[in-house]
Amino acid sequence: MTDLADLDVFVEHTPSFVANRNYILNRALDHFHSAGLRYRLLDRADRRNTGPVAFVHVDLTDVPSRHRPAAGAYALSLNGEVTSISRVLYSRMRLGPDSRYPGPVIVKTVLNHRGVPEHNYLLATSRTFRLLCRLLRLLGHAPQAMRCPPYTLYESLAAVPSTVWRDPRRIVERFVPGQLVQPVVKYRCDFFLDIILHMRGTYDSLLADPETVREVTLVDTVPDEILRLRTDLRLDFGSMDYFVVDGEAVVVDVNKTTVCTEGWLRMFPPVQRYIDQVGARLVEVVRSQRPSFEPTAG
Repeated sequence: MTDLADLDVFVEHTPSFVANRNYILNRALDHFHSAGLRYRLLDRADRRNTGPVAFVHVDLTDVPSRHRPAAGAYALSLNGEVTSISRVLYSRMRLGPDSRYPGPVIVKTVLNHRGVPEHNYLLATSRTFRLLCRLLRLLGHAPQAMRCPPYTLYESLAAVPSTVWRDPRRIVERFVPGQLVQPVVKYRCDFFLDIILHMRGTYDSLLADPETVREVTLVDTVPDEILRLRTDLRLDFGSMDYFVVDGEAVVVDVNKTTVCTEGWLRMFPPVQRYIDQVGARLVEVVRSQRPSFEPTAG
């Protein structure tokens, strides 16, 4: 029996992807079973057998070449041209130590999600790294906290510690809302090809933690700034968080392996509808790349 599948999903670590049901793609792939289609999870390219479509779902800021399909290996490679979502590629609010800005600022990591995916990847794939973390814990340290610093707010640029400026893992940005006052209104645009979920959320936390959401409403028109950045980063699938300042969308976070918690699914039905639409659209795309495809009877 051949290992050829209709869809090859490239991931950084197969067990981690399978275990994380919060991944929107993980849930959307449920549609494949009822559609009579097969997919494989690959953490390395399989040059012997390739299906018609690849989907690169690597939860790392910079995607290593070993976790991407070779150019031209597939008729279609979704997110196959996305090599990085580093904040240095899209941050428009970045400040330097000599910047003149009087308002509140936020210190973030260059890596997405504080670098937690990179930390987890090394834990899963590197025995040496696991031993190092074990040693650090024995010495009373918290390895993840050391490697994945939290986002931190400061009332002014002058309050940012000098160590931050010497740390290449971090960047300093304007705190886009402009003041350290709750609630915070933030927008999010999830997308897969032409499928869009566009939301406006009101949060009872300055960092807009998902569990503090007070209200969520749907938004129709996607700002041009979001569309341009999506094109620039070559994203077929992903999400962008942004604030609206003086009528302009300012992106503060980009993701290419988007997640959704059970709480959000229960609280906001349009999220489940979006996931179902993503699954159906993916089935449609894969079928369109299979010239010999014949609908399954029944």
